Amino acid sequence: MNDSSHHRNSPVPVSYSDADHSVRIESDFLAASDPLPAIEALCIAIAERDPVNNPCGLFCHPLTEAETTLVVGADAMLHQAELAQLVEALYISCNYPLHIRVETRATQPVTPSLAEQVGRYLKPQAEGGYMDDSRPTPSWEWRCDTGETLDSAALETYRAAGGSVTLIRS
Repeated sequence: MNDSSHHRNSPVPVSYSDADHSVRIESDFLAASDPLPAIEALCIAIAERDPVNNPCGLFCHPLTEAETTLVVGADAMLHQAELAQLVEALYISCNYPLHIRVETRATQPVTPSLAEQVGRYLKPQAEGGYMDDSRPTPSWEWRCDTGETLDSAALETYRAAGGSVTLIRS
């Protein structure tokens, strides 16, 4: 099974991809719920991939130490407050991903609250950030679809917030 939904008949838009070892949450679902149900849906999707060895759905597999990437899709920049809350809640829950990819059409600039969360996410705890000092270097990718008009000013706010910016054409 390459890709599977959390539950086939469930309205929860969270899916796991074996192809790139990622769990994807649609930003519309993120915007419609509090962070805790979103985190629970993410953890369930990860746990379903290996219920015996990773029953809690940890982003860092407890045996293999393989990292699962969190992908926020469906133009997450329309729901930045919720994305910022999710990043903070993942840290508080002590189950946070080493890699985050945010899919966007790059039409909205990064808000100060999301930029603050990106900065904390990318810094080690020794410097006041979220990343455990013993973990590898985290990554944050802004994956910008250039199929529509790209707002260069918005793009600059992504670069200023931190992480890498990847331009793709859909």
